[in-house]
Amino acid sequence: MKLLTTALVAILLISIGTGVFYGVRKRRDARPGLIRPAQLPGKSDFRIEGRVINAAGEMVPGAQVFAELDDAGLTHILTDVADSSGRFSIMLNQTGSYTVYGSKEEEGYPLTVSGFHQQVNLTEIPKLVITEPKVVSGVVLQLGQPAARLEGSIKDVTTGRPINKASITLRRADNPELVYRTSTEENQFGKFRVVVPTAPFTFQVDSPGYESWTYGGEGNQKVASIKVKQGESKNLQVTLHKKKQD
Repeated sequence: MKLLTTALVAILLISIGTGVFYGVRKRRDARPGLIRPAQLPGKSDFRIEGRVINAAGEMVPGAQVFAELDDAGLTHILTDVADSSGRFSIMLNQTGSYTVYGSKEEEGYPLTVSGFHQQVNLTEIPKLVITEPKVVSGVVLQLGQPAARLEGSIKDVTTGRPINKASITLRRADNPELVYRTSTEENQFGKFRVVVPTAPFTFQVDSPGYESWTYGGEGNQKVASIKVKQGESKNLQVTLHKKKQD
């Protein structure tokens, strides 16, 4: 199944100085664990620097910032964490077209390039075409407004014990191609916590040896969508049934 969102956007928008252009890239699906920083040496005089703000123009300290070299896949993603003033500086080691994006999920800000969340307009995602080694300053990364949260636990319906290995699939109700996938880990004791959009979405849980569970799908009910208001959190308790043996 295709995991990238489909709409392509214009690549270059406006020039902001010699060797540097701003623009935007296509949105993509958010998949936790997909982003891995490239451990590559850079030069102090060849970097991208700027600040991270929210929709109110306030600085967002501690935000994760990524600079991805377009068309290089996941092999060239450089990162930094915004300091106490919300400023970041990312060393580069080659010229090219970079997309700058970020997140701070613990405060409700999902990845700005996430098509599933769509909290930030495409025009607010910086794209830099760097044709010479230099310091590119003044980049503003807009995280938008905090989204919503969904949290809860997944347990065996008979024993009440937590299920530590479960995959979770969230799908936008208005566009089913926009998907977000995550999973529980053994050290989470069946608990999950995920940033979700304010638009309605469906929620499905799968675990080896258990029947699939969908929100609103119990009994004869139709599968329902979940809607959480901006800035709010919804708790969801999931109980799974063992698959019947033939």
